[in-house]
Amino acid sequence: MLIDVKRIYVDIIKTLPISYANRMSLDHLIRQKRWPNLKNPQWYSEKMLWRLVYDRREILSFTCDKMRMKEYAKSKVSSINVPKNLWVGFELDDIKKLSSLPADFFEKGWALKPNHSSGFCIIGKGVPDLNSINLKGWWKTYGSVGTAGWGGWAYGKAKKALVLEELIGDGSVDLIDYKFYVFGGKCSLLQIITGRGGVKRRYVLNRQWQLQYSSEDPQGIHLPPPPSKFGEMLETAEKLGEDFDFMRIDLYYHNDEIWFSELTPYPSMMRSSRNGVLNRSLGDSWKLPTIK
Repeated sequence: MLIDVKRIYVDIIKTLPISYANRMSLDHLIRQKRWPNLKNPQWYSEKMLWRLVYDRREILSFTCDKMRMKEYAKSKVSSINVPKNLWVGFELDDIKKLSSLPADFFEKGWALKPNHSSGFCIIGKGVPDLNSINLKGWWKTYGSVGTAGWGGWAYGKAKKALVLEELIGDGSVDLIDYKFYVFGGKCSLLQIITGRGGVKRRYVLNRQWQLQYSSEDPQGIHLPPPPSKFGEMLETAEKLGEDFDFMRIDLYYHNDEIWFSELTPYPSMMRSSRNGVLNRSLGDSWKLPTIK
């Protein structure tokens, strides 16, 4: 029997009888080998922790609600493609209604995910196999303050719902994830993820598509070329992120079209990485807001 050490660690940290700030600071110490300075944060990992602990501004309140972020994206960049919602259920039992829909409703492919959470998604064609989904786990509020979750305050503000949305492409080819780190409307770097369904590789790149870091492919041997509309993608990401001190803008590129994926106010990159150069440079790019 394999022991999931990571799972055990997470369960222990999440349930310690200490404040949320101290719990997250302890996690930072374990991962980064240094106690975070929350009074005067300088590194990106410290500033992200500061956001998690202290930032409750209204501008962030919708950024973990998948339906609301789609509306926001379309209002900011009218030309961007946004996956259509095919079906939405606002109660857990609503999921049972999916099986009563006609078979041709599902034939073009779909992605099923919770509106208010992260890390849960299945894609497919045909009627979804609901027996393969931990729906009660999906339905839990992800990471709101006051729970044992990691996710962040804005998840607790998202409307609880299950969303079936159109699939980008036909599912035969893994799409590349493009994740733009935008600070005050300017992208400082991006992360791309390839091989989601096979050999997964993550790359951190600068604006010129030059490799900065990859744990799976340090020399960038398998790094794909930039999309033909990379410049437009960069402009789109910066437009979508211009209202925030920091926001990760997640996009896809398919058939020469730019697709919106998500806003991500609490990305996990750099949480475990001990790449001090990237941590400091991203921290320099991030000017924290003044909270009254």
